[in-house]
Amino acid sequence: MSTLSEDRVSTRRWAAENVDVKTVAAEMSRLHTELTHEDMGDDEHPRPRNCVMNLVIAVSDDQREEAAEKVVGAVAAGHPLRAIVLHSSAGGKAGLDAEITAEAHQLVWGTSVQLEQLTLKVRGDASEHIASLLEPLLIPDVPTYVWWTGTPPLGERGLRDALVVCDVLIVDSSHFSNKVDAFLDLAALADRLGGRMGFVDLQWARQKAWRETLAQFFAPEERRHLLSGLQRVDIACVGEGRANRVSGTLIGGWLMSLLGWRLTPAVSVSSSGSEAILKGENGQTVQLTLRSATSHDMHHGMLCAVRFDGHSEGNPFAMQMEVRADRSDHAHVLIDMGGEETLHQRLPLPDLDDAALLLQALSSARRDRVYLRSLEAAAKLVDAFR
Repeated sequence: MSTLSEDRVSTRRWAAENVDVKTVAAEMSRLHTELTHEDMGDDEHPRPRNCVMNLVIAVSDDQREEAAEKVVGAVAAGHPLRAIVLHSSAGGKAGLDAEITAEAHQLVWGTSVQLEQLTLKVRGDASEHIASLLEPLLIPDVPTYVWWTGTPPLGERGLRDALVVCDVLIVDSSHFSNKVDAFLDLAALADRLGGRMGFVDLQWARQKAWRETLAQFFAPEERRHLLSGLQRVDIACVGEGRANRVSGTLIGGWLMSLLGWRLTPAVSVSSSGSEAILKGENGQTVQLTLRSATSHDMHHGMLCAVRFDGHSEGNPFAMQMEVRADRSDHAHVLIDMGGEETLHQRLPLPDLDDAALLLQALSSARRDRVYLRSLEAAAKLVDAFR
């Protein structure tokens, strides 16, 4: 799992089937002690545990388990951690299988325990008591991130139990199987628990470049007055149907929460698009459209275009960001300030894998209040467009 050469990594492993949590915790402690005392002289201090977080990754199949282990290796290179890959299956006789890998890395400033990874395969009723499984295995006094891959079972006991030990819940709304209902459930959970714990959506992280480019248009002081002149916002996502347009509501919700726009009863929905009239604090009305688009190079549900236009002091203005149907690594940006020459820019859109998105999310605040406000407003859009 380490990116260092083998001669700079010390590794300890242990695995067993049908064990209890007490045994697993004891084995983790034993492996850690072995690593911290390896090649240590009588007058030397043990190697430190270099840990900044607990990362729990809940998976439901072997493919996701394999992907999770790759993500752990990539994250551990810059964020020393204890990782627990939790593979739960409700069927069969209750039981617990465990596999532990612990690594100490020889770094520039010395050697330290960089990664402790535990893979738990939980069967039967044991999957309903996740908190009692996790709590003895977590390192105290560091934050615990729980990444629930796929669609989080927000109404089931297993996830509710995991949230007891969770400081930050990580999801990817682009992978929800029932995007509309799951997104609304996520928003309801964030509304209840947002004051106690953080929420991270990797889909929100993917859209960072879009939000930054939109914000930069209005960043200069001389353009701030244009905000009150906005008339139309058009957001396009890949794929037919309302479910594939849910990701676009995150951009719409971000604008609503940022600019104080409110939903009105004027809403229309079709298979190709949804439309709502929003009202600003100064009485301005804005037409928000979410529409479906096609792309040969992008997954369904991905954001592929954002356009807006308006008038201010009698002068038109417009901006368009759009990904070509056959090229998803960048977006073309056009800025039209009316009488001035149209400006053309290129917005890089790197195809970030889960590890890169997770690292981006971990580097931000544990409680992203901008995201929470945007999620709340986006949920109102999703509910109105159902």
